[in-house]
Amino acid sequence: MALDDHVDEELEIRLFQESDVDEVAAIDRQIVGRDRRSYLASYAWSPKMGERISLSFVAADEGRIIGYVLGGVYRGEFGAVEPLAILETIAVVSGQQRHRAAHTLFAAFADHAQRLDAVHIRTLVPWNAYDLLGFFEAMGMRPTGLVPLSVNVDRVSPLPPHHIDED
Repeated sequence: MALDDHVDEELEIRLFQESDVDEVAAIDRQIVGRDRRSYLASYAWSPKMGERISLSFVAADEGRIIGYVLGGVYRGEFGAVEPLAILETIAVVSGQQRHRAAHTLFAAFADHAQRLDAVHIRTLVPWNAYDLLGFFEAMGMRPTGLVPLSVNVDRVSPLPPHHIDED
């Protein structure tokens, strides 16, 4: 089934603006359980986005925001030569999650990523977020050959002082 078959053409999809931050933060807080307003606000469209080209959108139904997708296109990330679209987060309000809003947001993200010459979309998903993994699989996403690695910095043995040249 093509992605277009999952799109809700009744939804208004538009760029995520600073004026949307309060509504998006309220949805995010309901889902995530904590306030991430400053993180979310950093994805609001601005003519000065730094190295990232914003690909952040909201979905509105009758003027009310019901979902969002935040991300951007980067150049040279993860060793990629071609532009790479990174999907940071996608969410839809409770009660709207089976009504194609996320599919429509993903389609808008993919369409604009392609317009910016991105060849791939990448994201990270908690290994036990089965609904989210199922959604991304339905969107055609598959695991990459990359393995994300992480360590708490306080668990790394420090170098002896004479190994660090601070001059």
